[in-house]
Amino acid sequence: MNLVPAPIFVKDRAGRYLACNRAFEVFIGKRGEEMIGKTAFELFPHELAKIYHDADERLLKARGNQTYEASVQYADGTYRDVQFH
Repeated sequence: MNLVPAPIFVKDRAGRYLACNRAFEVFIGKRGEEMIGKTAFELFPHELAKIYHDADERLLKARGNQTYEASVQYADGTYRDVQFH
């Protein structure tokens, strides 16, 4: 997974991060150890975590592919718009 230059993460059904690659760590500005076992609500501002959570729920119900745009807060506090696949 670390050889892929695109940010990748894996979550369980409860929304806890299980794994991520180095590109995701760099993108978010947090080490994997800081994220593993936590949910978006524990890592990001509530308004962003809600967007991620709702998108995950839609994906699990639809059982297909998903693409959406949302903001991500970096570790330095800045926000950037990204596209999730």
